[in-house]
Amino acid sequence: MASTVKSPLIVTGRLPVVRFRSLLRSDLVHGVTTRTAELPLNGNMSFMVGDAPDEVRINRHAWADAIGYQADRLVLGRQIHETSVVPVDESHAGSGADSVETSIRRVDGLMTDTPELPIGVMAADCVPILMYDPVVGAIAAVHAGWRGSIDGIAARAVESMREQYGSDPGDLQVCLGPSICSSCYQVGEEVVDRWRGGPYRRLADPVSVTSEGLYFDLRAANRGLLTGSGVPDSSIEISDICTKCSNGSMFSRRGLGARTGLFTSVIMLQRDQGGKQGSRQ
Repeated sequence: MASTVKSPLIVTGRLPVVRFRSLLRSDLVHGVTTRTAELPLNGNMSFMVGDAPDEVRINRHAWADAIGYQADRLVLGRQIHETSVVPVDESHAGSGADSVETSIRRVDGLMTDTPELPIGVMAADCVPILMYDPVVGAIAAVHAGWRGSIDGIAARAVESMREQYGSDPGDLQVCLGPSICSSCYQVGEEVVDRWRGGPYRRLADPVSVTSEGLYFDLRAANRGLLTGSGVPDSSIEISDICTKCSNGSMFSRRGLGARTGLFTSVIMLQRDQGGKQGSRQ
């Protein structure tokens, strides 16, 4: 059975939040923020693009209310387009929630089995990946740009969850959030050469050669990394929302410029389900 590529649900309260059908569970909170005129700075969640910090904080609290987590507990990393995926717990609550300085340095993926601890990643064309293991009760949030994708961050995240929590890749539910589509993502020869010369080239064929140039499919590359790591194709849900050609509903550096804002993909375990079901420990 092929992975599901479709429009996720967009819950249209005051703020439009993207949600995945496969993560609509009583033991999870999740959501992807969008770009909306209902908030200052069109809902930007990043302190790193030159926007007024106080307005970004207003947005962070508004999106937290819309998605369903406490803004001051959100854990974020300082993303650097590499492949480090680290575990976090209660001691990390609020890291990066109120400033860049408090974020966890040099990571592009976070994972946890701590309930009521929201973790997230930021993007504006790169692929945000949310992972959930319902057996051991663990989650991950991963940022996959072209460098991270070529270097295998999705595969690293699967392996990290196995090492840290005992996750079986066959149990994972994985969602790839809004990102730039293959028709919009024109790249240089460096990207193509690195993929074709890298260790994961046999897992996917994300390169297209057209009369206009070279194009790279970030979604296909990460899907290949996941299935190559043992995640069932039927357990991968892929958003078809392109950040560049979404008519301005998402932030996009390719579409809106390098100083555009960022959106955030958040996932959190709920506490009330009587502990971790089916834990292998």
